[in-house]
Amino acid sequence: MKRKVSIFSIITVALMVMLSLLVAGCVSSSPGTATPSLLPTGSNVSPSPSATAAAMFLDISQPEDNSFVTTNTVQVRGRTLTGAVVSVQGNVVDVDSNGNFSATVALDEGPNVIEVIASDEAGNEVQNSIVVTFERGG
Repeated sequence: MKRKVSIFSIITVALMVMLSLLVAGCVSSSPGTATPSLLPTGSNVSPSPSATAAAMFLDISQPEDNSFVTTNTVQVRGRTLTGAVVSVQGNVVDVDSNGNFSATVALDEGPNVIEVIASDEAGNEVQNSIVVTFERGG
């Protein structure tokens, strides 16, 4: 499953890059060439910076980094950009309309690194990880 998610992620990012290049070719022009523009002719409107790129973020709210637990699973919760694709430990998880996500992660005894990745349709990616230590109760 992890290999399929990785291949899917690579293909998705490659398609997003190609789409970005295609769109960029439609809105820019070289001197002496006529390239269609998405902006109104004669307008004082200039393209704004990508709000998506500037707003890309990833917060893991639960559990806290370097926490200790006595159960072999933990609920990972967080928030990111609305519409982002999120994977927790390589598994794609649902993101709600407010950018919230959650996933249950199985833990091995001892320290566990939990990796979360969020990416947007423009290909921007943010990665964050936390360490959760599972100690069996005595």
